[in-house]
Amino acid sequence: MNILCLVDFRPGQGDHWLWNYLPNAKDQVDFVVPPPALDWVHGPAKVLVYYPAFVWLGVQSWRWIAHHLCDVVLAWEGKNGLALACLRALLRRRWPKLVIAGYGHRGLATVFPWLIRFAMRYVDRVIVFTHWEAERLPPILGMEPARVVFCPLGSYDVQKVKPSIRLPFEYIYSGGRSYRDYRTLVQAMKEIACPLILNAAPGDMRRIPSRSNVLRYGMVSLESYWNLMNGSLFVVIPMRAVCFSAGLIAILNAMAAGKAIIATRIPASEDYIEDGETGLLVTAGSVSELHDAIAFLLENPDERARLGRNARRQFELFYTMEAFSERIHHLLEDVCRSA
Repeated sequence: MNILCLVDFRPGQGDHWLWNYLPNAKDQVDFVVPPPALDWVHGPAKVLVYYPAFVWLGVQSWRWIAHHLCDVVLAWEGKNGLALACLRALLRRRWPKLVIAGYGHRGLATVFPWLIRFAMRYVDRVIVFTHWEAERLPPILGMEPARVVFCPLGSYDVQKVKPSIRLPFEYIYSGGRSYRDYRTLVQAMKEIACPLILNAAPGDMRRIPSRSNVLRYGMVSLESYWNLMNGSLFVVIPMRAVCFSAGLIAILNAMAAGKAIIATRIPASEDYIEDGETGLLVTAGSVSELHDAIAFLLENPDERARLGRNARRQFELFYTMEAFSERIHHLLEDVCRSA
């Protein structure tokens, strides 16, 4: 297959993204990448400083397709594929095939639903990472159920990262940006003796009171994030009550690290964490449930280790980058074979 990938990161020399894990694939893979966008901006200003980068991506990918052989376009997340989908719909162009992977129905998609439905008529497949999205999105997007496909996400193996941070004390770890509920987590840390290391952007911590046992490290490099997770006793992923696939990368990273996980019960966590076997799920916004789960894992190291082993085993079976890349590749082949 001749595949054009629309992603918002610039692959390095010799980096072929998912195809790094597909040594037997004979595809020709190319990339078009948008200019840098200010993803930390919120509110109306985001229309001016964030979304134009992805409109540019749609135009550039259209031009690229006009001059190159291409069987299928793979857009990573809706923001990278919707501008191209709109152009296809305006000009009634259905070739090459267009697949959007990791679509999340949020942001402008909820403000302009008519525009999304218009564009989605010219998208061949939407790949989502939760069963909830696969079941609920087709009527919202105006698509047949067969065109919205669930595919389990995969993640890098964080245990392969060389240790560069070793802290001289035991700690609980939490980190990440999207749709986190750090207020509930900080409140749940009351009277917990073990410190919590928290990697969060300053904006995510606004108006959240400080605690002496919560060490705010701010945002760190990806390697430092993995190292801090690898060195922790266990990982807490507090989420707001959202229905799309938020927090999944953190969940899969923790599973890869072989850590017991405490996560908010939302569709994303329910698809990937088996409560009581690979982690513990708590009700969104419940300070008492989260506090009790943290205290339980601190007081029961054998159970903590069992959950971590089970999580690592599940990661190795289903959620490696090799397994995920194979799943995406099979879906692309299926799309290219379809009429």
